[in-house]
Amino acid sequence: MICALLLLAASLSVPQPAEEPDAAAILKRAAEAQRAGDFAGEVLDFHVKLYLQVRDPERGKMEFDVERKYKAPDRIWTLVREKAFSDAVYEEGYDGTGAWRYDRKTEKLVRYEGPDFKTDRLKVLRELDDMRQLLRFFFLERQIENLKELKRLPDEPDEQGGGPSLVIEGQGDLEEGEGGLVRVRAWMEPETFVLRGVRIEDLEQPGKSLGFRFSHHRQTPQGLYLPGAVQVYRNGEEEWSEKIALVTEEAEDGADQNSIRFNVGLTDEVFSPPEK
Repeated sequence: MICALLLLAASLSVPQPAEEPDAAAILKRAAEAQRAGDFAGEVLDFHVKLYLQVRDPERGKMEFDVERKYKAPDRIWTLVREKAFSDAVYEEGYDGTGAWRYDRKTEKLVRYEGPDFKTDRLKVLRELDDMRQLLRFFFLERQIENLKELKRLPDEPDEQGGGPSLVIEGQGDLEEGEGGLVRVRAWMEPETFVLRGVRIEDLEQPGKSLGFRFSHHRQTPQGLYLPGAVQVYRNGEEEWSEKIALVTEEAEDGADQNSIRFNVGLTDEVFSPPEK
């Protein structure tokens, strides 16, 4: 009897391996790592300055300095300064009803209306949709309720070469209750749970997908912890289609911080074309 008790006590004193977190716990920890606070509940708008690279099938790699403003759910304004092919400076936007472009040098306004501007119009609408999707994963707390059938997959490098990463997968609505059903796979850093990458697959349009790879996470002026660089991948392509690098600014302690600001009070007028 005494021997049995001693054996039991010895077994209880042996450190037990930590229980592996399940998919829901990983998603919760990743949301906490973003330090979103009140912003996770409702993001009304944001303002950011960034450096953008675009891979164009015809023109090759193009580079731009960009200032962008977004207001939920359907307004976007972008100031673009081309760097590689011209010195063009123009504004592009969608005011909730229509897309437009304004050339600051020629002071010419073009409304993207009719069949002749279908490509331009779709480009602006795609950028608007990209911002919606990117915003969803800047604030993972909003996905805790939206994603269903969550499961943890075997650890692996994220699909663009980082890793090793924790991997979870779930299904949800494209627009949090609106739009089509999507499958979402996400990669998190195993020690900090920082989000490394996301792939969104449209289950109603096979072959259509959108992927983000995140890096250079830093604090923002509002105390969030968000990526400063994003690579965008479309429809399963191995090469990125866009690279986004947020402009940094110096914090009070002298460290670099990612200069994106949320809920700054943007009005609808910001997204209207200049009156001509």
